[in-house]
Amino acid sequence: MNIQSFLRNRSAEIAALCGLLTMIAVSLQSLMIIRCAQMVFFMIFAALCGKRVRILPPAIMLISVIVANLFSPNGRVLFSVWRVDITYGALRLGLMKGSLLIALIYVSRVSVGPGLRIPGRFGALFLKTFAYFEELTERWPETRGNFIERIDALLEMMEIDDGGKGKIAEYDLNDTGPLKKTVKPKDARPYRRNIVIAIVITLAGWGSYIASVAVS
Repeated sequence: MNIQSFLRNRSAEIAALCGLLTMIAVSLQSLMIIRCAQMVFFMIFAALCGKRVRILPPAIMLISVIVANLFSPNGRVLFSVWRVDITYGALRLGLMKGSLLIALIYVSRVSVGPGLRIPGRFGALFLKTFAYFEELTERWPETRGNFIERIDALLEMMEIDDGGKGKIAEYDLNDTGPLKKTVKPKDARPYRRNIVIAIVITLAGWGSYIASVAVS
């Protein structure tokens, strides 16, 4: 198999590999402003890739992580709220953790998609987990009620999907293990899309990391 044939057949895997490498770069990022910028960038890029991006869930997640870290004072006190000292160190740590979590979520959403194949049963389960995660995040706004009711509604939607009425049903875990998804072999659009994703997320992750190391 020549290099052109390998790349043509493995573009989804290349995008996933670049996604994993980008996660490492984002995790190593020590400058708060760059990590927050990466979080925003990956959310915008996910929207440009056709993913549904909601502002409220990431905002709630970010605020929750920040608030949780505020109860461990660290560093200079900025101000106090109800006798709780808000310190710069705790605020920075919470912002770093929250932005990292959200950035990793959106990197995974754009780098793992249809066409990706990982051999073996573990690979099949791994990919189907991402398929469920993708469906859950996209359908959360469609649910109503309290938290438990919304979770219950989402699980019912997933059950319908496995019955053949949704995207999850496109994935099949057969007896031998590999996960199969029907992809048109002559369609170059998925290949080009995955290559673009691989290049963009790699530059956004490692380019920013190298730049931050150079200026520090």
